[in-house]
Amino acid sequence: MAYINSNSKLSKLLPMEEIHYIEDCEQFFLDENLNIEDYKQWNYMVFDTTSHDWYNTINTLKLNNILYTIGETEFGDYILIK
Repeated sequence: MAYINSNSKLSKLLPMEEIHYIEDCEQFFLDENLNIEDYKQWNYMVFDTTSHDWYNTINTLKLNNILYTIGETEFGDYILIK
């Protein structure tokens, strides 16, 4: 698994264990029958099931003007982050 550079803005805002590189989430895309290539414009993912505080994560992204979108599956929500 790749890790976010500890000096990056995102790593200073969110707990490191919540942030996943898109390319490390291949199994998620396979499980959800999604084509990972359609999501390559995004850099990171955060899953609601592993987020310490889902609503705080969303508010942190908003307040820091970080581009994101929220997706959902039958098993939970996720955030895609630029």
